[in-house]
This record gives sequence, structure tokens and C-alpha cells, in this order.
Amino acid sequence: MELRPYQIEATEAIYNDWNEEQIVMISMATGLGKTVVFSDVVGQFIQDQNNRKVMVVAHRKELLTQARDKMYAVVPSLKGQIGIYQGKTKETDKRVIVASVQSCTKKRLPELPLDEVDLLIIDEFHHAPAAGYKRLLDALREANPKFKCLGVTATPFRGDNLGLGGLVSKISYAMPIRKGIDEGYLAPLRGVQVELNVDFNSVRSSHGDFNLDDLAMIIDDEQQREVFVNAWLTHAGPFVDGAGEHGRSTACFTPTVAAAEHITATFISHGVKAEWLCGETPSEERTDRLRRFGEGDFPVIVNCGVLTEGWDAPRTSCIALMRPTKSQVLYVQMVGRGTRLFEGKKDCLVLDCVGNTKNNTLITVADLSSGKLDEGQKEEKTPLEEHEDLLGDPSTSVCKVKGFESIEFDIFGRSPVVWFKTQDVRVTSDGYWNYLIYQKGTIFTGIKARIDTGVHFIETGSLAQVNKTVECEIISSLNSNKDRRLMVNNRWLSSKRCSEKQLAFANTLVKMLRSATNNPSANPGFTLSQVRSMSIQSCSVVISYLISKVCYARLLAKP
Repeated sequence: MELRPYQIEATEAIYNDWNEEQIVMISMATGLGKTVVFSDVVGQFIQDQNNRKVMVVAHRKELLTQARDKMYAVVPSLKGQIGIYQGKTKETDKRVIVASVQSCTKKRLPELPLDEVDLLIIDEFHHAPAAGYKRLLDALREANPKFKCLGVTATPFRGDNLGLGGLVSKISYAMPIRKGIDEGYLAPLRGVQVELNVDFNSVRSSHGDFNLDDLAMIIDDEQQREVFVNAWLTHAGPFVDGAGEHGRSTACFTPTVAAAEHITATFISHGVKAEWLCGETPSEERTDRLRRFGEGDFPVIVNCGVLTEGWDAPRTSCIALMRPTKSQVLYVQMVGRGTRLFEGKKDCLVLDCVGNTKNNTLITVADLSSGKLDEGQKEEKTPLEEHEDLLGDPSTSVCKVKGFESIEFDIFGRSPVVWFKTQDVRVTSDGYWNYLIYQKGTIFTGIKARIDTGVHFIETGSLAQVNKTVECEIISSLNSNKDRRLMVNNRWLSSKRCSEKQLAFANTLVKMLRSATNNPSANPGFTLSQVRSMSIQSCSVVISYLISKVCYARLLAKP
């Protein structure tokens, strides 16, 4: 097998860094051939007769056979030299051992020839901080202190507080998904977001993500399932955008097994051939369903917690996310199932029906450690400065999503604008301008406003047209002024009661509004007691709204 240029670069970088480091890692997006790279590394390693055994470790049975078969394809000379160590299979006499980490228990470690293992490769390296991997690494350090180690992953970050910095100090080579697409090695991603009438603030957290039982209670009902399937029919269904008579080949993710079964039934009720599987699906049935899906026998495969790793179906051209998550790792894994190239496949559609992408952009930065930056002392600021400072906090969280609306978005976050709905208008800010989109009849209008400069009209027309033009204006503002920061969803700001400064500023704006309209009883849309009970986040939205309203009232008052 001929390696791609970046795969050759990755192999060279690994061997380079082994001159100084014992443990190194590479990060390559799903579909770019991580297994090809480590297979080439193994092939070169065993050419040196001074090097003894190689051990490849993974956490799922499917990954073991995939690794073995790929090594045979990349390095044919390995035929007959690769053994499996999993369950009752103990082929430890081979030059290369592909092992399940679950089989590397404290009781079974003595069965392994660890003193002969000169190279350890850990697949899906983001799992390495787990106890099983740490136990294996400790035992290997004791048996053979000079061993080398390579970790490979598509997601060099974790959803918990266990960073990778304690295991590895650098990434030898990184090929992120965006670069893979730009260079033509991955299918382009296109996103469609469908807002549902659900409130995720009621969902508890568990291990850094949504509690699945709570999640199922609001996601898995008939109304949401109908909305979900109708969205698929609209954007990925038969003959839509060249999809063919059966629609796009779609991998659908759900929060629970029951939700997988139910949404499958809804697809079928709409005349769409769909099948589902979960961790309890018998192995033969699972293999058969995935084979038939991969061959195009039916368009929709629904799953709960099965297809995030160790599964490849290049035909997949739609990822339907009925499984909201706060985990960057899980989100990237799900979307990555659709990035592989396939004949006739022009892109992969990400159907995000629950607002995931507002909270999990596909990132390329590999954080090797966990923890937060210390905050410096804040200077005393004016109410307006304090309001503008709150807008750019980089932390994100879950927001209320109301109404049903389909919005096309850029999966990479090239349009990072988050709109907040209040008083039937959309509000956001870049920390300098306050932006607002309002509707009269069927016509939408976008404006920007500041107390000191007044209101400026940006665009009038359909919602999609106005939304696009206003967001382009916002992004242009950000690019030209690096100190400006977007208003974002923030869990901390949403959990804290608004400050007295905010309350006083909102009260001042109400007075300004009444003065501008020459109406001492003009209704701003909020009472002072309502504002007092709001969070910092909600009050920031109200202040941006009131600033825009004051500026608009002043404009109307001009002769």
C-alpha cells in the first residue's frame, strides 16, 4: 500500500521525536489513516532485528481485527507474525501482539512477554488515562524501562478532567479534519441545524455530559421524533440534492436504546427503510446489518453508543444527531463517521436537530492538560464596560432552544454567532455593537446599535438573507477589531443572579427609552422585578436589547 504524503511525514515525525521522548502521539482525523501510519511504523520497527516484540493495544474487539488486517495490508511481510491476545485467544508467541486492554488485567499481565515488548502502540489514545492503560504502562516500565510508545487518536482531548499531559508532552504530528478536507482527503461537511421546542436546562449532568435518562425524557417523544424525521426528509431524503431514490446513507445517533428503537419505527412509518442496533445486539446480527447498510441495502442505520469508534462505512453521507452532547470527544467521533471519501459522494450532511453545534465546534487544538487559567484581578468598570466584558467569555454551555426552525450552519464554526431570542426578536453583540433582527409581517430587518452612535440598518428581507448579512457584518467587525468578543452561551453566567450594576444599567436604559419616546409609562417588555430575578447571561441579553430599542426610539423621535 502506498502511503499518502502526510502519512509519510507523520511516520518521520514519530521516529524523530523518539530520539528525545519515550512516549509520543499523533492526532489525525477519522478517515485520514491513523492505522495506516502505525502499521508503517511497525513495519519499519521490526526491520531492525535488534527490536523485539511490538504490542498494539485497543479497547474494542472490532479495533483488534481492524488493526491486524490493516497491518497485513500495509506490511505484507507481517503475514503470520501477528497474534491476538483477547479472551481465550493468547497468541503471545508472535512478533506483533494485538491485545485488548480489558484482557490486560493484573491477574493476566504475567502471561504477556512484557520484558520483550520494545514498542507499545495505543489505539484511541484519548482513553489512555484510564486505569487499565495505566496499569499496563506501569507494568511495562518495570519489565522493560527503555520501551517506546506511540499513541494515535482522532480526538486528542477528553470530556473529563483527565488530560493527556501526564502521559505525553507533545504531539508529533497533527492532521485535523479541516486540513484533511481542504487537501481533498476527506469529504466536505455541511450542517443543517433544526431547533426543537425543548429545554436542556432541565437535564442534569453526569460525568461531564448530559444524564441520558433525563435526556431521553425530553428528546424521545412522538413530537420530537416527527420533527426529526421530517427534517431528515427535507434535507437528506429521497432525491433531495442528488441523494438518490432512497435518500442519503445516514448514521443516526440516539441517547438511549429505547430512543433508537422508537426513532427507527418513526422512519419506517414515513416509508424510510431503517434498522437499529445497540451494544446488546448479537454480534452476527450487528455484522449483518452493518454490512447491508454499507452495501446500500437501506438508507438509515440508527444506533445507541455503538458506532462512535471502530466502524467505517464510507458510503455514509449524513450524520443525524438525535443525541445532544457536551463532550467534544463524542461529538467529533459521531461526525467523523461521515467524513470518508466515497465514489459519487460530494459532502457529508450533519443534521443537528438539538443544537449541539452551538456548544461543540469541531476543534483542531489539542489540549494536553486540563485545568483553567487563573483569572487576574478585575478593574472597576462602568456599567457599559462591564456589560461588554461579559459578552466574550469563551466558556460555552447549553441554552434554551425554542420554536422550530431549520438553519444551515458552518460545521467548523466559521460563523460563530449565537443568537438569543427575547421579546420575539434575535439579539447578540460583539462587545461593541449590539445587533438585533426583528420581524414585521413577513419581512425581517437587521440593525446594529450603540448608545453613542445610534442605530444603523444592515439588511431587510427574508430571515435567511438578513441572518447571513448581519453575521457577515459581525464577523467583519471581529476580524477588524481583535479586542471585540462575541456574546456566547455560558453555563456559569447562566447560573448566577445578575449584578446590581447590571440592574442599575437596565433601569437607566428604561428611563432613557421613556425619555426618547416621551412616554413615562412606556413598556420596555420587562419589569424591574423580572430583570432582578434574571441571570447575568439573561440580563446581558436584555441590556443589548434595550440599547437597540433606545437607539431606535431616538431615531423615530427625530424630526
